[in-house]
Amino acid sequence: MATISVSYSPILEGGPGQTSYLLLNVKLSAVTDHDVTFNWKTEDFAPGIKFATSGVDYIDNINSIASGINLTTFIIPAGDAQTTIRVPIIGDALVESDETFKVVLSSPVGASFKGGAYPSSHLYHQE
Repeated sequence: MATISVSYSPILEGGPGQTSYLLLNVKLSAVTDHDVTFNWKTEDFAPGIKFATSGVDYIDNINSIASGINLTTFIIPAGDAQTTIRVPIIGDALVESDETFKVVLSSPVGASFKGGAYPSSHLYHQE
């Protein structure tokens, strides 16, 4: 069975009126002959470090759904080996330390998470 792995790079938040995107690269260990699906969500919680705030620092997938874009379930179509999750980051003029939010992946169908489970990821965006 193919396994799912995720990678990303920290990004700069940007200035007022600018939107940048944190890109999560989701890859399969092998191409499959069936669709692979998984759920994902964002969370503000990040113990011990400064956390980003949904609606202020980034647009969470719940707000995206309210905007008519369902970002909670991703599909990697049969024959493909990767997809990209784009999380909108809201720019501002504040001078702040680095912030983080959490992305939680769950419920894979047609593949498994590398190591059997995909723990929550703390994703930083640099000020």
